[in-house]
Amino acid sequence: MVPECGGVRVQLSVGAPDGVGRRVVGVFSQVEGEGVWTRHASGVLSADVPGGGEGLGVWPPVGAVAVDVGGVYERLAGVGLEYGPVFQGVRAAWRRGDEVFAEVALGEEQ
Repeated sequence: MVPECGGVRVQLSVGAPDGVGRRVVGVFSQVEGEGVWTRHASGVLSADVPGGGEGLGVWPPVGAVAVDVGGVYERLAGVGLEYGPVFQGVRAAWRRGDEVFAEVALGEEQ
C-alpha cells in the first residue's frame, strides 16, 4: 500500500550475469521509516529472445490471442493481490504460448 503521507523507496535490482549472460532482476519497495523491503516483481534479463523475437514489431504480437481483462482486478483481489485505482491500468492483454503481452496506462487520477 502507498501511505497517505510520507515516502516510499523503490528499488530495481539487477544481478551479475550468470554463465550464459542472464541477469536476475527485481522490483522492491520500502515504506519510509520501516526496515522491511517488499518484492513486487522478479524476472530474468537475457540477450536471447525466445523464438528469435519474430512478430515483436507488430502490435498486438503476431500469433497472440486476446485475453478478456474484464474483472481482472476483482480476480486478483480474490487471491490476495489488491491494487488501488492508480494501479489499475491494464487495458488489454494477449497470450502467445507462455508469453503474456499487455497494454497498461496510468490510472485516471494521474
